[in-house]
Amino acid sequence: MLRGRLAGLALIAVVSALTILSTGHESPGLAGQNWRMVAWSLSKAACQGPTSVDQNGIAVSRGDKTGPYVGFNVSVESCPGSEATETPDTADHATNVDSAPIQGDADTTDQISIGPGECQWKIVQPPPPAGDQSWGGNDPATGSVITNSCNGPIEYRFLPGPNPAVPPPPPDPAVLAQQAYSELEIPQPTIGAGPDRTKLAVNLWTWLWVDDPGQLTVTVTAGTVSVTATATLASVTWTLGEPGAHGDTYQQGSPASITCQGTGTPPPPTFDWKAPPPCGHQFHWRSLKERTGGTGTWPITATTNWTVTWQSNTGVTGGTTLNATNNDQLDIGEYRIVLVQGPGA
Repeated sequence: MLRGRLAGLALIAVVSALTILSTGHESPGLAGQNWRMVAWSLSKAACQGPTSVDQNGIAVSRGDKTGPYVGFNVSVESCPGSEATETPDTADHATNVDSAPIQGDADTTDQISIGPGECQWKIVQPPPPAGDQSWGGNDPATGSVITNSCNGPIEYRFLPGPNPAVPPPPPDPAVLAQQAYSELEIPQPTIGAGPDRTKLAVNLWTWLWVDDPGQLTVTVTAGTVSVTATATLASVTWTLGEPGAHGDTYQQGSPASITCQGTGTPPPPTFDWKAPPPCGHQFHWRSLKERTGGTGTWPITATTNWTVTWQSNTGVTGGTTLNATNNDQLDIGEYRIVLVQGPGA
């Protein structure tokens, strides 16, 4: 019984639609808009309400959309106490899985279905040139042009927002490189001084070095793009506490500073105390308390300078420098020659 009544109503809707199309009549509510596709909405009435006929009744009404296209839909819903639901097949209509709101011609918001179906809207790819009438005067940077040729001439509309048919651009390798920099764990340098840091003196070479942690590497991946950053310790800059200016009398001033390539090395078991080390400094002034604010030591700072290079699987490369700093104090004394009178002197 229900299936027969549905079939009859669907037939009435189709005949009415064909009559409108064949006579070219326009809906009074859509003055100036040609109906290229006419639709009826057949839905089972609510079990209670002014449109109900009976428990198995069918209510027929026109769709309330005011755009030039109206979807065709037939559906039957179950009422409380009903043991079965019958849903007739629909003609030229698919459930809208992907849909996007769009501003209609009569300042109403339609729900547009985008997909490969015959009567679904499709993104125009590649986009029409800027200024083409299909944009409807809109800025191409703010949306896309969609098209539909279902049961009539080809129609174009403007769809605001990101183009759903275009995948997002791949990540910028330079942005991934910045992330890789932040993930590189540059260690604080461990300061070494010798030959014997308890017996350092002016006018003699003080050997300076830091531990070598070796190369550091980090890889960052996002989507199909990966970036590998490699950090290598290139040099060490030392500030040595004592004034950089030398003269016959002590004067306060900016601290002496040197930069050594590489990490420097500790002295070997046998070394020439007169030869300059790979990285070292000859102090000129003792670290007296009146010169050092009462500490009796010169403040030492070692800053490691790292060269960082990065490469991406897209062929883009780059680089930067990173630094790490640590502090220490050195007690600098003095060796004196004392002449002693006596046998063998």
